[in-house]
Amino acid sequence: MQSIQQVTEEFLQEIYKLKIIDGIGEFQKQGQVQFDKYICRLVEARIQEVDQYLFENPKARKGWQVEQKGITRDLVTQNGNVHYERRYYKHKRSGCRSYLVDSLVNVAKGERLEVGLAADLCVKATQYSYQESAKLSCYGSVSRQTVMNQTRKVSGYEIEKPGKREATVIHIQADEDHVAMQDGRNVMPKLLAIHEPVKENKSKRSYLPNRYLISSYNERVEDMWERVGQEIESRYGSLEDVKLYIHGDGASWIKGGVEHLEAGKFVLDKFHVSRFIHRVTNGNQDYIQYIWERMEQNDIKGIRRFVKGCVDSEVCAEETGRNFIGYISNNWAGIQIWYDKNEQAGISCAEGLVSHIFADRLSSRPKAWMDKGLKTITDLRVYVKNGGKITPNHMRPNTKPQVQVTKRMQEQLRQKAYATQDIRTNFCCSHRHTAEYALYRSVTDNDMKF
Repeated sequence: MQSIQQVTEEFLQEIYKLKIIDGIGEFQKQGQVQFDKYICRLVEARIQEVDQYLFENPKARKGWQVEQKGITRDLVTQNGNVHYERRYYKHKRSGCRSYLVDSLVNVAKGERLEVGLAADLCVKATQYSYQESAKLSCYGSVSRQTVMNQTRKVSGYEIEKPGKREATVIHIQADEDHVAMQDGRNVMPKLLAIHEPVKENKSKRSYLPNRYLISSYNERVEDMWERVGQEIESRYGSLEDVKLYIHGDGASWIKGGVEHLEAGKFVLDKFHVSRFIHRVTNGNQDYIQYIWERMEQNDIKGIRRFVKGCVDSEVCAEETGRNFIGYISNNWAGIQIWYDKNEQAGISCAEGLVSHIFADRLSSRPKAWMDKGLKTITDLRVYVKNGGKITPNHMRPNTKPQVQVTKRMQEQLRQKAYATQDIRTNFCCSHRHTAEYALYRSVTDNDMKF
């Protein structure tokens, strides 16, 4: 068993071998490699110190007897692999068996990944692919399959409910992403954002005050809207006391929110209308301006006549014109609410939210998901975007130590660690004409010849 001093000396020897003339970047890179090795060896030394302490102090492990010694264990950590030996104990009365040192350092039975690393892998997986997450968290020392398995172990995560807020107007942005599955399907996980009226910060950038995200996949629409309603009531009180606006592209499940919540009004997202108008007018700015003016004047008949003229003059295809007229006719109330001065419809940004929250991880690059993995990542990503943190406690509860950790034990272990540092050799140097050597000789000669 190496002592802490031996581990530290070996680390310093390796550091002194590095050449700064190879460049600062290369020096730091190689130094980080050596530090990772050092911290792993240091962990091994400290664990084995604790194991030796328990063996030498029967009072600290009252009732536990050694059954076997020298049993090895490997644990993958963020800095690398940790390999150590420890003793296996049996309790005289209960007959229970345990690796006491494992329980003291919070390593669970059969655990291959250190729980802190497992949590970090899950945090990274909400932003990057499984493979990239492994590279960023532990230099790729675990497989992408392992990362995926860890994400499915996360449980008990929930944003703490805030106190009731005073707000008279609440907005819901709703949209969906199109995600490819491994079996060839194309599914659409839903995203909803609850927020107060849009504001601007000091740099004139718009933001959504007190935004709260909700994801939904493989869930009945009725159940999803029920969750939304419960979340609004927990934050702002009864739905009857707030003015509610539901923004979206006009999909039936979005407009149905007004019916399911029995409150609110639907607001059509201008982004989708703009895309339709661009297709119908073939990008002609005068035509585009004319349609927007007709909308503001509540003149749907004028728009129909104009679109018919676009079709007749072959500015757009007949099917394109027909689809546009059908779209705005079905959502005309959601368009007119933009111009109603008695309403506070505000702006819609559902498409941008989906792009930022979902598409960036789920569909912006070629991917193929399975149902369980898709739901896991969407839920975790939304949790993190809501300000939540994935911690080791979400991977598993802390293992309760089999022996009591007393202040006396902590102090003795601290003193034992300091005792390994011998001041008489710390400054030992073979170069006789250096200050370090002079200090070393002064200490060993018990005088003050500095």
